[in-house]
Amino acid sequence: CEVIVATHYNEIFKKQYPNLTFILPYNQPSDLYASYRVGFWLKEGRANMNRNRVDPKNLPLIKVGSNILGLEYEELKPKLENLGEGKQKLVTIGFFTKGQYKYWNNPTGWQEVVDFLNSKGYEVRVLSNEENGYRGNKLPTGVTRQPNGSLSDIVKVLQESELFIGISSGLSWLSWAVGAPTIIISGFTDVTFEPTNGVTRIINKEVC
Repeated sequence: CEVIVATHYNEIFKKQYPNLTFILPYNQPSDLYASYRVGFWLKEGRANMNRNRVDPKNLPLIKVGSNILGLEYEELKPKLENLGEGKQKLVTIGFFTKGQYKYWNNPTGWQEVVDFLNSKGYEVRVLSNEENGYRGNKLPTGVTRQPNGSLSDIVKVLQESELFIGISSGLSWLSWAVGAPTIIISGFTDVTFEPTNGVTRIINKEVC
């Protein structure tokens, strides 16, 4: 059968999946045999059981999708194009996210990490695109900012990084997907929520 996929990030998938037809969200054809809406569906803060087979809060995030599709769960990376031009003396970080509960709320943690990496000769580059001071969160000193560009630009710089350090956000997932060594600092999510293969997890269960 023909499989049609609607995502907000078609540009990083289309070349790698020539057997799929990619369309923009909300442009769904009217003559489909079946359609599946894959997401973390909540209603008033609780699992929307009209759209989830089981409560998604109790599952690895990848398994949320496989459950909706009725597929056996397996932690698989997407196929993404290799855009990098070789490793640089570079560590990338994902500093910002939408909810304060997802941040690394150690008041000196990021600065200590950046100072250490700078002392070893690394450029530390922030990939998050929120402005400095977003929701009261100030960037550490000694970092550079990734110029505004496409998602493909982010894929390229991640592939050229020696390491990515992030929190529970989409940038950490993208880093894992492109095969960059990835550290996730999070007590907001459990250790199995994000990917486990190729990811180093920093968590203090006595605090969070």
